This record gives sequence, C-alpha cells and structure tokens, in this order.
Amino acid sequence: MKGMVLILGLALIGRAAEAQVADSTARADTSVVPIAVADSVPKDTVKAPLAQAPLPTYQSAAGTWRWEREDIFRSGATTLAELLDVIPGYVTYSASAVAPAVGNYLGSFGRVRVFMDGLEIDPIDSRMGGMLDLSFIQLWLLETVVVERTAGELRVHLRTWTDRRTSAATRIDVATGDLKTNSFRGYYAKRFKHGEALQVGAQQWSMDDQRNIDGDVVTVFGRAGWASGNWKFDAMLSRTRRSSSGQPRSDEDDTRPVLTPQQLRETQSYARFGYGDPDVGTWLQVMAGRFELDETSPKRPGGAADGLPRDSVDTTAVRTQFVLSGGSRRGGLHGDGALRLRRVEGEQYLSPSVRLGYDRGWLSTTFHAEQAADDSLRRIDGAVTIRPFDFVALGVAASRSSPTESDDLRPASLALRAEAGLRLGRTWLTGGVMRLDTTRTLAPTVFDTGYVDFAGGSRTGIFAGIHGKFWRDVGLDITATRWADEDEAYMPQYVVQSRLYLDTWWLSRFPTHNFRILAAIQHEYRTESAFPIAGAALQTDQYRWWGSLLELRLYDAAIWWQFRNLQNGPFIRIPGFEVPPATNFYGIRWSFIN
Repeated sequence: MKGMVLILGLALIGRAAEAQVADSTARADTSVVPIAVADSVPKDTVKAPLAQAPLPTYQSAAGTWRWEREDIFRSGATTLAELLDVIPGYVTYSASAVAPAVGNYLGSFGRVRVFMDGLEIDPIDSRMGGMLDLSFIQLWLLETVVVERTAGELRVHLRTWTDRRTSAATRIDVATGDLKTNSFRGYYAKRFKHGEALQVGAQQWSMDDQRNIDGDVVTVFGRAGWASGNWKFDAMLSRTRRSSSGQPRSDEDDTRPVLTPQQLRETQSYARFGYGDPDVGTWLQVMAGRFELDETSPKRPGGAADGLPRDSVDTTAVRTQFVLSGGSRRGGLHGDGALRLRRVEGEQYLSPSVRLGYDRGWLSTTFHAEQAADDSLRRIDGAVTIRPFDFVALGVAASRSSPTESDDLRPASLALRAEAGLRLGRTWLTGGVMRLDTTRTLAPTVFDTGYVDFAGGSRTGIFAGIHGKFWRDVGLDITATRWADEDEAYMPQYVVQSRLYLDTWWLSRFPTHNFRILAAIQHEYRTESAFPIAGAALQTDQYRWWGSLLELRLYDAAIWWQFRNLQNGPFIRIPGFEVPPATNFYGIRWSFIN
C-alpha cells in the first residue's frame, strides 16, 4: 500500500509536468489550435472576493505569527494546537493525534481563544471543562491563520478557504503511514459568471495505535455564496465526526481513570451578508452562526466497582451567535468594532468589542477593549512597537482583565511584556520578558477528573528566538522560554521549539519557480510539569522529541514525507499517557485548474 502511494505520487507529478509542458508548447505555437476551438474555450476570470473576517495587523518586536494556506501544510502540523507551539509562553497538552488537545498560555488553559470567520468558537463540549479542544479545528479548511499575541491571552483568527477563479479548482490529497495511518482529502471550488460561488470538500483521517489511542475523524465542508463589487453573501457548513477508543494508563500499577472512548459530532454553520472588504476601505458585516455538539460516547455507569464518576454522554449542546461588525482601513490607520450576541441555554449575552491600530513605517500600535458578558470579564489590552532602524525593533504590551461582578475566585489580572528584536542579515534575533501578576487556571479534567484548579501568585518568564535564513537557502527557527519558578502547576519551566531547514526554489536550475524543496529537522524540548490532584501532584516527563519533514514540489503537485519521534522514545506529555512511537507519514497533494 505504501509503495503504491509513492508510485502514484511520482506518476501524478510526472503527469502534471507533462501537462504543463504541453500547455506551454501549445501557447508558444498557436497555429496548432484551430481558431474556432480556441474561441470556444471559456476564459478564466477573477471575481470579487467573498466576505471575509478582519485580521489584526499589529507587528510585535518578536515577529508576526501568520500562516497562509501553503505555510500551514508545509509546517508539518496536524492540529491547530501543534501549529501554535512556536509561540513564546504557549504549550500544547495532548495524548495522541486523535485525542483532545488543550492549549496553555502563561500557565493558564483559559487564555487561548479562537475566532473562525469572525465567529468565536465557544467551548461547548462538557468533557472539556470549559476549554477548547484545539484538535477539533480542521487545518485543511483554513486559508489564513493569524495569532493576536497580547500580553494576557492568545486570540487566534482563522479564515476558511475561498476561491475567486471561474475555472474549477480541484485538489486531491492522499497519505498513508505507520500505525495504519491513512488520510484522504478532496476539494472543489468554482466561481460563476455573475459572481456565484460553490465550494465543497471532505476529509477522512484514521489511525490504529494498539499501544495508544486510535480512531478516525471525518469532516465534510460546503460553502455557497455570491459576490459582485462590494456586495457579498455566503453560507458555510462544516461537520466533523470523531470516533476514538479509550487509552489505558501506561503504568499498569496506575489505577487512575483512563482516557475514555469518544463518539462526537460537531457542526458549525453560518450565514453572512457583507459590504466592502476588511483588508481595504470601509466594510460592514452581519452574521448568524450556530455551533452544535452531539455526543453518543459509551456510557460508564456510576457507582461501579472502580469508583469512577459517571460520564455525561448522550448529550447535545447548541449555541447560537449573532455578530454585527464593521470598520475601516485608511493607509496605516485601521479600526473595527463588533457586537456579539450569544444564546446559551435560554440566556442571552451581548458582548461589545473595539480594536484600533496603526501600522506604517517605524510605528505599529494596537488597542483592544471588550466586555464579555458570557464569562463576566472586561478585557483591555494594548501594545506598541517602534522600529527606529530597519534592523532594530522594540516593543511593550499590557493586558488587564477584571470581572464585571465581584468574584473572589477570579480577581483582576494584569499581564505585561517587553521585547526587542535585532536583525543580522536576513536573520532576526528576538527576546523579552513576560509577567502575569496572578495565575489562575481551570484543571484539564478531560484527561483526569482528579486534576484540580490552580491558583497562585505572579509568574515571570523570559523568552528568546532566532528566525530566518542565515546562509543562502538554509534557515533556523528557534523559540525558547524559561519560567522563573520550578514545579509550577501545568507549565514546564523550560520549553524549546527548533527547526533547521532548507527551503529553496533552486532558481539557477528552475528560473520559472516550477520546482521547490523543503527539508527540515524539528526538535522539541520540555522539562517536567506538575498536574496537581488532591493532596499531591503527578509529573510529566522531561523529554526531547525529534522529527523530520521533506517536501518536493513540481508545478502544482507536492510529495512529502514526515517522520515523527525519530528516537522512538516512550515519554509522557500528560501523566499516565505515552505519546505515539516513531511514525512515518507520507503522501501527495495535487492541485489543478480545469
């Protein structure tokens, strides 16, 4: 099976190359094409873009965290949680590729928020204990990912994939690997004569790891819309079903609860009407969205001999969200605001927010204020970066969150950050310090209902990074974070993410940009972190994780190979659960325009 996929991939790349050469020859010698036939071929035209959500443009001294569609696939990340791992102060906790994944920022699980096409994705899965499951957000649906890295939280803004060409765009992705890992994915998009749009896509991903958790994930996606000039309308539906087995503890003497089996189906949908484009000029949008989660996981009866609590299963959770937003962009100055109305279990919550900023030349600033009625928090944050020279950047940021009602369990919190960047050639050296005056976090009970919430004092960390190419097409990306105190709950003292890569178009041989090579070695290092339970604390492992990624692109086809956990070392990111062993995963992505 694996050999067949590789052969198929090479054959498809060769077929794409032949088609491209034939197409180039035909264009060079027009005499071989009869005039009547040439006139009958419809011309490929570009239509007005569909409505899209605004994206923050603030540039911090430590870099801009933004991934376009191809960057997402070339990163090697399989989940949104893995994509975010390069951000200072952020850590992902997950037991497997098909297990829940939660993001921790500044030592707290409640400081990562995700917005898709302008709708905030709320944590509606009761097993997650008020946290987002970042593994459920499908990367293959996305066109752009931008992280608004404030001093106090991460706001992750996602734009789903759209298309503007009247020629049908099709793409097929096929992959296979160890542990019976298989993935199949297909896309289709087309714009029509009067601005109508149609997009469909589907993915099936499965894994069978006898030592760890296994399961499969199936997602279907569809969008229909229309855009002409400044007026736009679209409706989107995305449905993901995940079926996963339970995962036993790696230590046979450990009698604590296992990670239980799951049968989940999540549906996201919205209808959106808009005027203008948030990237240029004045714009206005009205949206109505719906989030629904159906859980039919196997029941675990209460009062059983093992003493484990009953699971909440056979449940359906629904949230609706209405958003009125608008703004304007003129030169480097931009501003936008939103009124967000949520309906949760018969209650209504209205949350207004505003963002102002300026980004041009030597100055980049941003200010954001929000009053979130659903969690009774008022958030204010701002940041300023100055670039007195093209090789120097200095920045400061501050965030404050406070309850709108008296709440002893959630006091006001202040977060600060200062950072600097220095460019040497094409490489940026960055570093800084971040501080949170009060640390409070929910417990990740999705992994173990015995974990307890944590409340502590201030937390201070320093971070440093190296980003960019330092010799020809060879580059290095490193992000390292160190927290001042050891044994802090839910946060390792040291975290290092590294990537040494070769990324070249080989223009001396292929001057038309028809060939590209990416070869990378990836490394992650973490020290232990404590997961507190009543009267004690469980520990994760200190570990080093190695991986590799190779991708060859020829015209519109890319064949890739990823090797994870090269050293095949069993280690624990979450107490009691080992990560998957050494795993090969490889396949092909092939796009073509009809």
